[in-house]
Amino acid sequence: MEKKKRFGQGLVGGVLILTVANLLVKIFGFLYKVPLNRMLGDEMANVNAAYSVYTLLYMISTAGIPVAVSVMVSGARAAGQESTVQRIFSVSVTVIGLVGAVGTALLLALARPVSSLNSGGDSFLCLLAIAPALFFICLCSVYRGYYQGFGIMTPTAVSEVIEAFGKMALGLLFVTLVSRRLSAGTHLAAAYSVFGITIGIGLGALYLIAVRRRYAARGMLTVPAPSDGAGENAAGKEKSPASTESTRSILFRLLAIAVPIALTSGVMSLSSLIDSQLMRPLLTAYYLDASLAKAVFSDYSTGAVTLFNMPAVLIYPICCAIVPYITAARAGGRQEEAESIIASALRIAAILSLPASLGMSILARPILSVVFLGDADMALRAGGPLSVLALSVFPLAMLAVTNASLQACGRQGKPIVSMSAGVAVKLVSLFFFTPRIGALGAPLSTLLFYVTAVLLNCFFLFRRIDLKLDVQHSFLLPLLGSLSAAAGAYGVYGFAVTRLPSAVALVFALFFAVLLYGFVILPGGCITREDLSFLPFGGRIGKFLRKTPVSKEE
Repeated sequence: MEKKKRFGQGLVGGVLILTVANLLVKIFGFLYKVPLNRMLGDEMANVNAAYSVYTLLYMISTAGIPVAVSVMVSGARAAGQESTVQRIFSVSVTVIGLVGAVGTALLLALARPVSSLNSGGDSFLCLLAIAPALFFICLCSVYRGYYQGFGIMTPTAVSEVIEAFGKMALGLLFVTLVSRRLSAGTHLAAAYSVFGITIGIGLGALYLIAVRRRYAARGMLTVPAPSDGAGENAAGKEKSPASTESTRSILFRLLAIAVPIALTSGVMSLSSLIDSQLMRPLLTAYYLDASLAKAVFSDYSTGAVTLFNMPAVLIYPICCAIVPYITAARAGGRQEEAESIIASALRIAAILSLPASLGMSILARPILSVVFLGDADMALRAGGPLSVLALSVFPLAMLAVTNASLQACGRQGKPIVSMSAGVAVKLVSLFFFTPRIGALGAPLSTLLFYVTAVLLNCFFLFRRIDLKLDVQHSFLLPLLGSLSAAAGAYGVYGFAVTRLPSAVALVFALFFAVLLYGFVILPGGCITREDLSFLPFGGRIGKFLRKTPVSKEE
């Protein structure tokens, strides 16, 4: 029991650390893009085009590696196999580092044709600048998985913050020096901003490498002797500190865990890559003006997509938290408990994402005008697309939870099928809608992508388990509350903006929306104290609600 308690505390602590890190990463990313957009203007289109190519290769190269290394290291630790732990680490660093080096070389070699495809050659320097980051991020993925295998989440969180801060500080510094002191063109300034990203990731990798010695000196990376009466490990070998595995066996296990997750992440990244590679040429055909198409794509990718990605910071830590609980419940034969956890996670994700989705949609232009103050065209060109794209926040949250649930239920391959179908729908709809409605075609195709994928995920999940959802408290009441809050916020903003500065009016509107939403869902019993256990600081929130009559008992 004490061991279980320590495990739960470590899990919650790790989730909180990662949540705080994710928040800081989002803040630094936001503080990077807003001033960079002012400095580079439409040249941000080339920065975003290069970064989307990097993101796809990054997801394919590293997604799943931290999880795979973590699982293998923790299993070897439980078996007391210190030599196996070290072999897993050394083989992973060598192989994944080689993958990163090949990815870097591949991107350098293909920079010219890729840039010709997505930007008429304008993004060539940006692609060259981002290429070395692939090698660094591959190293980061192995080290993060290694530390997580020992139950240490701090290095992952700190390295992510270092990357984000380095990207922000160095990227903006380089752009300032190049564009002002050297009077260079915007193409070169954009490339230097991307090079700041590469250096930031490199600094994160150096931190992960350097901190290993410190943790080892503190005895935090030691492998305890196996407990008496232990059985066999995952590879079927006797638990012994001297036990080792062949390189082939380690690689097979690594790939067996990582490949399905990598494919899922890679397919999901195709959505943004499709926009970055095809949206601009399609907009050029629609507007019959290449410079206008570049400006519209720049505002969409910089403004609308950046704000769309913000709410996810509250959803992904929940997904990280539920996987071990679902796995443990199913392994122990507690199927009803596993189903209850999934239902609770879906309800919490809906409660968080629905108001964010509808609120951002109805206040898209005011939010853009306040966030990107001084860029008059941003709200004009990206407001409509953000209104449509924001509707994808809810299905994105549902997709994240169902992906995690399917993986915990041993169905890692099903999300690949779901998102592959979603990508096909996105491609068809992008080519169909963009020539007819212009910039609204891309966000509409993204919405259809998420809806298609999450519907298929739900089909796979409900077929696997007998999930009983309280539709009223999980979706209908949060939807009613979100509609009321969005309408109220729109009305308050419209009234206040004629009397107050737009930023102040927006704050009042959002504050009113939060209060109205709370008055609808809390008395309605949408949130239980069990639900709060999935949220950061949920225990403290639960203690507060325990003093009020508004929360529903488990």
